[in-house]
Amino acid sequence: MKKYDVLSVGDINIEITMAGLNSMPVLGREILASSLVNTLGGSTVNCAVGMSKLGLESAFVGKVGRDSNGEFLISELEKLGVDASHVVFADVPTGITVSMNMSGDRAMTTYLGAIDELCGDDVPDELLRNSRHLHIGSFFLQNKLRRDMASLFERAKKLGLTTSLDAGWDDTGCWDYGLRDVLKHVDIFFPNESEAQMITGMDTVEEAAEALSKICSIAAVKWGKNGAYVQFGDFVVTHKAYRCTPVDTTGAGDCFNAGFLTAFIEGKPLEECIDYGLAAGSISITRMGSATSCPNREEVLAMIRDDIREE
Repeated sequence: MKKYDVLSVGDINIEITMAGLNSMPVLGREILASSLVNTLGGSTVNCAVGMSKLGLESAFVGKVGRDSNGEFLISELEKLGVDASHVVFADVPTGITVSMNMSGDRAMTTYLGAIDELCGDDVPDELLRNSRHLHIGSFFLQNKLRRDMASLFERAKKLGLTTSLDAGWDDTGCWDYGLRDVLKHVDIFFPNESEAQMITGMDTVEEAAEALSKICSIAAVKWGKNGAYVQFGDFVVTHKAYRCTPVDTTGAGDCFNAGFLTAFIEGKPLEECIDYGLAAGSISITRMGSATSCPNREEVLAMIRDDIREE
């Protein structure tokens, strides 16, 4: 028996979420937000928390600063049931993301800080041996870890772990940085629609998923209100999103990952993995925050039973 069902390695930061904006910020002007939440955030850690709330034994490796923000993040991880004993301290400040939400969508600004200090050497083989699955988020965000990802995933595969990766947005416009070499060692790749198209140069989700599925094992493309488009070899599954009223979309893709991976690690069929992901992501957008918005198992199962989908 392994100690952890899943080991998540990657970004962790303070997330300041402002909502209720009438417009996005304009240079030289001030706008007002009607609400503010200060929480644990980061694509990888959001997924780690989501899987813990869904019932998996979840551990996390990331870097925080030697500051009050770092102490707060570790405390929050522990409260949310994630093993934070492998979090590493860096001699730079803890990363911070400001998320500005308007009309069901958001814009984000991130100061990387300690996020950019994480590398493959921070993940020992002994920790991998004690885990069933390795997940990494924000491929394009993590400059130093990105250089080590292919070798880290290769180590994990040799030790018998299944693996998954999320892309994140590439603000440099390169959309490469050796991603294809990494995907050779990845079982499940989780881009959203725009990311999948930019990475592959394809015009449609269908074409992008097909191209990606030839490199990794499963291409699971998050497709907004359309739900998800998933391709495994020649096998394609598409499910519509569950209907809900959005409040804050921050972290919805990470919650989708958490739901999908929970079902995958438990050996459920691909169609059920997709529905777990869509239910978790849909519930999360009805709440403020990212990691804290992830639902529990009972909430996910209730949404799947009700089966009220977008038209």
